[in-house]
Order: sequence, then C-alpha cells, then structure tokens
Amino acid sequence: MGRTLHYRLLAPQPLPSEIWHVIESVQNAMNERFTWTCENLKLNPVSEEQRRQREHTPDLSTDAPVQAYGFTKVMSDEWNAVLVIRFVKWLSALLPQAKIKVSDEGNYIPCGDVIFEAGEERPDSVRIVRQCAYLNSRGLDDEVKRLATASQLAMLKGLYYTQFPASAYADRKELSALKLPDRLVGLSLGDAAERMRFPWQEEAV
Repeated sequence: MGRTLHYRLLAPQPLPSEIWHVIESVQNAMNERFTWTCENLKLNPVSEEQRRQREHTPDLSTDAPVQAYGFTKVMSDEWNAVLVIRFVKWLSALLPQAKIKVSDEGNYIPCGDVIFEAGEERPDSVRIVRQCAYLNSRGLDDEVKRLATASQLAMLKGLYYTQFPASAYADRKELSALKLPDRLVGLSLGDAAERMRFPWQEEAV
C-alpha cells in the first residue's frame, strides 16, 4: 500500500451536520490549496450502515466510539505528513471533547502513534506498548529500543516530530510563496508551516 498516515476521530456522539460542514470546507480547501503527491485528506464520517454492521467498534483504550476515520498515503513526502498533522491538530482544537488518534507508518512521528485532545498531542501508550510487544516477539530488539526512546522523548520533552529540512521541498508552490531568503535553508518543515496561513485562519467556513 505504501507509507500512510491513518487518523480516527473518537467521540461520545456523532458529529452534528453543521460541524461536518465546517470540517468538509476546511478539508476541501486544504486539498485544493496544497500540493499532494499521492493522496490528500479524506476524513469520512462513519455511516449508519457501518454502525449497524459494527465495522467500527469502540477503541480498546477509550469508551468513545469511532465517529470518523480516514487515511492519506504520503509515501516519502514528509511535507504531506506535516499537512495531515496540521489538519488533525486544528480539528482536535475544534472538537475538544473528542480524541483523534494518528498512526504514521513512516518517520515523521518517531513514536508512531499519537493522540490529539483539545489541540494537544501525547503518545498513544496503548498502541505503542502493543507495537513493542509485537516487535519483541520477533526478536527486533533494536526497534523496540528505538520506539521506547522515541516515546520517552515525546512524553518528556515534547519531541513528537522529525525536523525534516524545508529546503528539500522548496519547489512546492505553497512553500515558494513564502518568499523567504535562501530558499528555506535552515528551516524545518514545521518551521515553514508555522509561517503559513491555513484555511481555518483566514476565512469563515
């Protein structure tokens, strides 16, 4: 399938239609405005039929059921990974009563799994422990140590994301539009994203 970021929104009740209108407006603006090299954002609500078929059951680490889910294939495009996380972080601030769980199959999130709640992230300890147990059962001790270290750095020092250089993506229209000197040299992708205005910052949705 290729490296993918998966995201699930967990909340006590389905989201109201007016909230979905806001989410869809922002999601569409993100998909149109930014450069996506594989797939773009596609958060979808769980349908009534899916609920009846129990295709989306309550998460094992929370009592709240999954109300929406999605995934974005990014392959090696770390800028697209940054965009996914920016969207999820905004969504979490919009819905402080919800939890959004994100899994990264690549290296942008070194600990692999995080939970967003009220706009703040923390390691998804339940999933990380399961992953460590899986790796340990296959004798992958170095991977267990790497994942445990990444989780500790995230939890204790707030180091959730790899600082990939923005200069590697200077050809993207949204990055070149920043008109920064030296073609983004010295900035990380996260730094560059901090200098941008996103749809939720500039228009009524």
